Amino acid sequence: MSFHTLAHAGLQAALVFRISVGLFSAFFLFMYLILAFLLAVQPFANLNSSKTPSGLFYVTLAVCLILLIQRRFAGAGQLTRDYQWVVASFSVLLLAVAGSSLYYGDWAGANGEGAIRLFFGFWVVLLALTYVPYRYLQWGVMGIAVAGVISAAVVLTLILPDFVRPDTPAHNAVTYGNYMAYMAVVAAYSLGWQQTRWPRAERVLKALAAVISLAGFVLTQTRSGWVAMPVFVLVAVALFVGWQQWRRALVAAMVMLAALVAVFASSDIMRDRAVLAYDEVVSCRDSNYLENSSICVRLQLYRASVDMFVQHPLAGLGDGSRFQETMVNDSHPKGLVGDFVVGVDDYFGEPHNDLLFMLASFGLPGFMGLLLVYLVPCGYFLKRLGQVIPQPARVAAAMGLALCLGFLVFGLTETMFRRMHTLSFYAVFVAVFLSLSDPRRYSVGKPGV
Repeated sequence: MSFHTLAHAGLQAALVFRISVGLFSAFFLFMYLILAFLLAVQPFANLNSSKTPSGLFYVTLAVCLILLIQRRFAGAGQLTRDYQWVVASFSVLLLAVAGSSLYYGDWAGANGEGAIRLFFGFWVVLLALTYVPYRYLQWGVMGIAVAGVISAAVVLTLILPDFVRPDTPAHNAVTYGNYMAYMAVVAAYSLGWQQTRWPRAERVLKALAAVISLAGFVLTQTRSGWVAMPVFVLVAVALFVGWQQWRRALVAAMVMLAALVAVFASSDIMRDRAVLAYDEVVSCRDSNYLENSSICVRLQLYRASVDMFVQHPLAGLGDGSRFQETMVNDSHPKGLVGDFVVGVDDYFGEPHNDLLFMLASFGLPGFMGLLLVYLVPCGYFLKRLGQVIPQPARVAAAMGLALCLGFLVFGLTETMFRRMHTLSFYAVFVAVFLSLSDPRRYSVGKPGV
């Protein structure tokens, strides 16, 4: 074979190699863009559609699995060990549901699928995101802020012209408002990282998004979301000021809390609803404990939930769908709930409290499983928020901490996980924020940068 023939063959091989590398790179770029897009549209879909979010969730899992298979699960074992406590904590609820279902000989239906989504959704997404450059994930996260702005416009159209409480799509006004409160927080925290070449314009847009989302939250007339505001303020102070400078942190916290109080007090409707809540608590005592009022009904549901747990402390009811039937056949005859509660079949099928719902449905294991889902990721986020690491990682840690603590607080007065796609949202974005808050991402020469 002549020298020219060998040279020609070598050039052809080099060309094929370069084309292959280009196609390989283009494939991953395409997958990264698709994944960022899916993350960006999920928040708005979760708020405004009943069916679309589940489809988006499963497509997201499919894209993540494709990335994992293409990379032959490289680093999956080490990453699982790095986050072994979170992975383990997300499995407890699934084990609780499976154990209760085995005890009753009947699978827990929607609650079972929700627990599966929470565990496998979190794990698969977490493993896949390690391959994705962090800037793509940041743009995906900003879909939360955009969803807050668009949803505020949705709320405005629903309340005009009389400014009545909106009948919000896909969720009731309480859940919708809670989501929007968190979306405002994400927009505000994102001021801590820069994504474009125009930092001033970027900051203005993010601040506007936070204000608009907060205004939309106020217009939903939701009281329970305000309970989480002090938590969000403390996380913001830790992010932007730091607790090392405790005097400045204290002043910043007081200023932000005062601003929120001013916003709350500026709304006649919210002031009236706060007074109404106090009056209902006072009136719902002693012989009036079965009174038909928002607060009193919740207390009745709480009592019924605890009673269900006492009867079945380890296995619970075996399925959340049995809650209403048990209230009608057991709680009502005992006088734990009033006639109004058992007469509204499509509304009081749960206790308006995520933890109590799990306690009644799956006993102490279910309660502990959900509590771990909230608290264990908080340990990672809190540690990273207090470390001297790149600011984008601290911002992501703050967003993750606000997500976990926010949903914990929201879930004390509302069943946030009533719909499975809210579980999906929580699982996916806990994985996103854990991945984005990993300081190793921001080291020169590390993958995923």
